[in-house]
Amino acid sequence: MAPSLSRASKLLPDFLAKQFPAAQAERFTARLYAGATLGFEGPLLISWDVADPPIEAAPDRRRVAIDSQTVETQVLAQLGRMERRAFKALYPIARQVATLAEHDDVYFARAQLGIRRALARLAADWHADENDLAFLAPDDLRNSGPPRDLVERAANARRLREQPRRLRPPFQIVDGQALYRPTSGSLSGRGVGGRAHGPVTHAASFVPGAVLVASTLLPTMAPLVSRSLAVITEHGGLLGHGAALARDLGIPCVVGCAGAGALLDGEIVWVDGDAGVVLRDQR
Repeated sequence: MAPSLSRASKLLPDFLAKQFPAAQAERFTARLYAGATLGFEGPLLISWDVADPPIEAAPDRRRVAIDSQTVETQVLAQLGRMERRAFKALYPIARQVATLAEHDDVYFARAQLGIRRALARLAADWHADENDLAFLAPDDLRNSGPPRDLVERAANARRLREQPRRLRPPFQIVDGQALYRPTSGSLSGRGVGGRAHGPVTHAASFVPGAVLVASTLLPTMAPLVSRSLAVITEHGGLLGHGAALARDLGIPCVVGCAGAGALLDGEIVWVDGDAGVVLRDQR
């Protein structure tokens, strides 16, 4: 499902990129998608996040929805007749994709929960650690009992998993050569999106067009995120609202970034969403 959603989510941005200058197309896309993601008000809402109020109870979310409608009118006014027809066909698809993406996250989380429960039951039957079972191949889990070297296998698998975390991605590659920044100026987490460079801003002193740093993000902060260059949060994961919202808006995001709260307003940083790294610009 994810590859299909990924392809469908690019239809509207690609169309706008052909009709408007790059910067304007990106702004239109972000503001249109910000409104589209607020349409996720179905029966899964309570099970997904009880802290997420409906649109009618959240003035900030109403403003985002109204802004999205305003942008839609602006886009239509600047397009020719054939292009307007194409936009009217693509925009509903973009809204549906935004909702499906949220459902995809929910169903994935539920599937993971089912797997964890099955591992817990199997671990109880085998008198083993369910966290060790998570490192076994599916064929091993179908056996009548645990392998004799279960603990050793799990330990080896953990070591292999930790190896990439010790790798430090290059700050930049020039003529095939990797350039690195000092490690003292780097923070790491889990990221999505591309890369961005700009000043830090916090929610209490928000400045549009800067890198938003927050402890965590809820969908009600969509008005801030939609006007941010990138997003960094101290808490959260790739299935959380912060990462989901950043994906929908097409902006870089690093979540679970311990120590990000120490970044100061106005401090210049590089945000590498692909690598999950935040670098202080020490120039």
